[in-house]
Amino acid sequence: MKQTNLQRAIALRERGEPEAAKRLLEQLVEEEPDNAEAWYQLAWVHDVMELEREAVPHYERALRCGLAGEDRAGALLGLGSTLRTLGRYEQSLDLFDEAVREYPGRREFQTFRAMTLHNLNRHAEAMAILLSQLAETSGDSGIAAYGKAIGFYADKLDRMWGASPEEAAGTLTVRPGVQEELREEEKRTMNLPKPEAAASAEESGYVRDRLIAYNASRLPEAYRDRYEEINLVQRDADGRIIGGVLSVYCWTWLEVDILWVDDAYRGRGAGSALLEAAEREARKRGCAFVKLNTFSFQAPAFYARHGYAELAVIEDAPAGHRHYYFIKKLQHEGDNRS
Repeated sequence: MKQTNLQRAIALRERGEPEAAKRLLEQLVEEEPDNAEAWYQLAWVHDVMELEREAVPHYERALRCGLAGEDRAGALLGLGSTLRTLGRYEQSLDLFDEAVREYPGRREFQTFRAMTLHNLNRHAEAMAILLSQLAETSGDSGIAAYGKAIGFYADKLDRMWGASPEEAAGTLTVRPGVQEELREEEKRTMNLPKPEAAASAEESGYVRDRLIAYNASRLPEAYRDRYEEINLVQRDADGRIIGGVLSVYCWTWLEVDILWVDDAYRGRGAGSALLEAAEREARKRGCAFVKLNTFSFQAPAFYARHGYAELAVIEDAPAGHRHYYFIKKLQHEGDNRS
């Protein structure tokens, strides 16, 4: 039987050739702009290629074109999950709520919905869903033996059984002597002048220079001049800036403050080229590592793909999002490290 272009594109994706599948599907939706299945497969391919932001409008187009059956269920799950990975948690939850109403017996929607609830800091609700799913579906004999208990406690995790009123209220016990220490600290600082509302650029520079001088006095001589801004830009054929990286070389590392790429060039390697160029500059200066920070709505997955390890994450910074801190240890010629 002769394959259609849609079937060929699906086969290419399944064989691990998403670029070829993407080209075929882009041609197909141009020829058949109301082909819901083609839009769905195009969204799927973008997700496979880690182009989540570009996948979203294709999922939405597929649903608007009347996608039905299993493909509709797959598109709702794919879109909801992709919105979550982009930090668009409220939209993700709205979509999963719709999917749960439409497919009440489909456990996958409840599971992915629990992930989004976790991102929204609604941890108790997320745990209740996941524990209930575990109790109801696990084939493990140990889980099955305690399935009723797991299901019973699923939505009661914060309840303290038999606790005193003070314990239930979470009353804090303060270490002896802490109040006295705080009062002494208050006495020491009460006569200090109050900070002014704002400082001039010159005064800000004075404060910065004083700290740099203090740091230099505590460091070996070899480190004292190791501070340099390393700022790189990328231009198109017309000389227009399409991306840039702003970073600081300090002592034994490089800190990336800003990495930006014009929307038209995202997903085409511009960001990778800028990051790799900054890393080369770091290696030239003998840096041991590169550190940076990013938000959940920016590019944590991009940095992870380039070998950056998560150091820390701050929840709800800003509300509904995460603030990530990453590090990458640099290898140099002659290193034997793997």
